[in-house]
Amino acid sequence: MLAAAFVLHVAITLWTALHHEAWADEGDPWLLMRDASVPDMLLSASNGGVPLLFHVTLLPFARTGMPYLAMQLLNLVYVWTAVALVFRSRAFPGLVKILFAFSYYPAFEYAVIPRPYGLQMLLTFAMAASWKERDSRPLRLGIIIALLANTSSHGLITAAVAGAVLLWERLRSGLFRNRRIAMSMGLMIAGGVTAALQLWPREGRQVVYALVDVDTLWYSLASMFFPDARVEDAVGPALVVLGIIVYGISRAWQPVALLLGAGTALLLVYVFIWMGGLRHAGLLTILVIAAIWIADAYGPYRRERLLMAALAVALAYSIIPACRSWVDETRYAFSGSRELAGYVQKSGLDRNAVLVAHAPFWTSPLVYLPGVKIWYPAAGAYRTYSRWERREYELSKVPLETVLRQADAQLRGRRWVFLTHQKLPESERKGYRLLFESSVTIWAMRAERYRVYEPVRRP
Repeated sequence: MLAAAFVLHVAITLWTALHHEAWADEGDPWLLMRDASVPDMLLSASNGGVPLLFHVTLLPFARTGMPYLAMQLLNLVYVWTAVALVFRSRAFPGLVKILFAFSYYPAFEYAVIPRPYGLQMLLTFAMAASWKERDSRPLRLGIIIALLANTSSHGLITAAVAGAVLLWERLRSGLFRNRRIAMSMGLMIAGGVTAALQLWPREGRQVVYALVDVDTLWYSLASMFFPDARVEDAVGPALVVLGIIVYGISRAWQPVALLLGAGTALLLVYVFIWMGGLRHAGLLTILVIAAIWIADAYGPYRRERLLMAALAVALAYSIIPACRSWVDETRYAFSGSRELAGYVQKSGLDRNAVLVAHAPFWTSPLVYLPGVKIWYPAAGAYRTYSRWERREYELSKVPLETVLRQADAQLRGRRWVFLTHQKLPESERKGYRLLFESSVTIWAMRAERYRVYEPVRRP
C-alpha cells in the first residue's frame, strides 16, 4: 500500500511540475547561479535574506547549460526523499503517512514550485528521523542541523531552536564530556554562524517593510492545517488540532519546546516582518510533523489515537486544495513566463533585438532563454538576476516615460522591444506598436501577464 501510494505521489507531482511555468521568485535562484559572480551571490543572500544552500545545489546544473527543468527535477528529488522518510518512519500510522503525501504542501506547494522549502522539509525530517540516535550518532544529527540552518531564514530559526533544545538536554545530562557530542554541537554552531554571516545586513540592502499585521497570526494558524480555507472558519478547528498535538507530544519537554519555540518565532516573523502566504504557513505544518516525530523518540504519545485522528483530519482536508492545484496547473498557466519566452524565440527577438524592461523583476522568462539578458535603462545595465539592493527599488520608481526616453537614447540605432505587464499609458502608446500580449489563462501569478511593444520608427 505505501509503495503504491509513493509511486502515485511521484507520478502526480512529476506530471504537475512538467506543466508548471516559472515565476519571478523561483526563476531568480536559477539565474543567480547561472550568471552571477560569487560576490553577487553573497550580496543577494544578504540583501534577500536567504542563505545559499539550495542555490549552490543548483550551481552545477545551471553552469553547465542544463535547462531549467533540472531545477524542477532536483527540487522534486528533495520532496520525494522527504516523503520517503515519512513513509519509513514508525512515528505515524500508514493512513497518516498516505494522507501527508497527498496533502497540499508536499504534493504541490513545495514539490511543484521549486523554492528552498522542499530542501528545508527534507532536512527537517532528516533531523527528526535522526533524533532517536542523537547520542549514539551525534555527528550525523549535527551535520543535518547545520545544513538546515542554511536553507532559509526560517530554517535557521528551526535549527537554532533544535540546537538550543539539544544543548540544554546535554548540559543537564552531562553528555558534553563525550567528544563526539561536543563536536556535534560545534558543527551546529558552525552551520548557524555560516548562515548568519550570509544574512548579515549590508549597506544598501533592499527596503524591508515592517508590515505589522496581527491578522497574519490567524491566517498562519488556519493555513497550517487547512490551507486555502476561510480563515474565520478554519482558525478555531486549527487551534483545536494544535492543542491536541501539543498535549499528545507532552510526555517530554523537548518536542514541545521545539514546536512552541520555533513556531512562536516564525509567527513573530510573519506578524512583524513578512508573511509570504501559504508557502510560509506550510513551514509550521512541517514543524508540527517533525515535533510529533521527535516525540516518538521519548516514548509513547499521550492519547495516541486522538492525536493521529486530529492530524489525519487536517491532512485529509489539505488534499482538497492540492487536487484543485493539480487540475489548475494542468489546465492553465501558473504565469505567463513560458509563453513569452516561446514568442521571443519564435520571433527571433532573442537574436536580433534588445529586450528592455523597467524594473528588475521581469526575469522569469529568461530561465527558458539561455544567454539572453534584459537591458534596464534606469540602471544603464544588462541584468538577469536581482541583487535585492535598495537602488533597484529606487530605480523601479523612475517614471515609465523617463525609462522609455532613456532606452531610446541609449539604444539608438539598435532594434529594441519593451517588456511590460501593463498597457502603455495613452500618452506613449502612439509611438509604439504592440507585438505580443499574453493569451494563456493564468490561474496563479496573474500579475505576470506580458506585453511586448516595439517603438515605431518615424521617417
